[in-house]
Parts: sequence; structure tokens; C-alpha cells
Amino acid sequence: KESFIVAPLCAAGETVVPLVTEKIKDRNLERRLYAIAFLGTAESKLPADALEVIVVDETERESFRSEALRSLFLVDEARGRSVALRYKERPGNVGQTANEVLEVKDHAK
Repeated sequence: KESFIVAPLCAAGETVVPLVTEKIKDRNLERRLYAIAFLGTAESKLPADALEVIVVDETERESFRSEALRSLFLVDEARGRSVALRYKERPGNVGQTANEVLEVKDHAK
């Protein structure tokens, strides 16, 4: 089911990355989790700032923070690893995702 939700964004490609990057700042965005996941496919580092804001915001839902960390790592490996180091000892989804990110030896798109 998730692939059908993200498919239109993937089909639109890089042209929608700036718009989606802006839209994920809205906590009430319908299907926000999928938009955050889509940004992990971006070929540029444009979404990195918005994704990091979500990861470090303790008032965000764990699922959004975890997905944002995963996507951050995919668009900017060094920055994703740096942020993951801050959360690797945390319990819950964010800590688990941080450890998964740190276990990846070399990410190649």
C-alpha cells in the first residue's frame, strides 16, 4: 500500500522535492510520513535541513523522527551519521533507527 502512496511523488521526481520539503514542515499534512520517506530518494541535499529539524524535535511523533533520520541519512550520509550519533543510546524507534544508520558501512544511491 505504501508504494502506491509514494509512487506519484517518485514519478514526479526531483521537480517536487522543494515543494515536499516545504510541506513536511506542516505537522497536519496528510500522509506526512510518506512525504518524509519520499525525500530520502532526493538526489540533492535540499531536504536535509527540514529533515534534521524533525529528527531533533522531541515533540514530534517517534515514527516521523525515525523516518526523517532514515531519509536524512539517504540524502546526506555524513550529516545523517552525525545526527544518528546523538540518538544511538535512546530507547524507542529513534534510537533503533540511529543504530541501523550507524551500522551501514557505505551508502551508495
